[in-house]
Amino acid sequence: MPTLKADFDLVASYSYGGRAALPLLVLHGADDPHADAARVAGWADEAQGGCTLKRLPGDHFFFEWQEARIIRLLADQLLTANCDERAAP
Repeated sequence: MPTLKADFDLVASYSYGGRAALPLLVLHGADDPHADAARVAGWADEAQGGCTLKRLPGDHFFFEWQEARIIRLLADQLLTANCDERAAP
């Protein structure tokens, strides 16, 4: 129960801080009944630094069996962001 209480406390104290000034990588399951493509695309509105949407096979818990692929996607995103930053004038 302490974990659940902490989750509720976090939600209760959340304050929107504005759009993220960094690139976002948004992953979602193709068969997720809670996050269709249109809803997931809304994350692009929250990113000043660009937004990459990746639709992966699976439902809401797609990440449970695609660990290696997700790590590879995150690594690619970080490497690309790092290269872009070094190339900036």
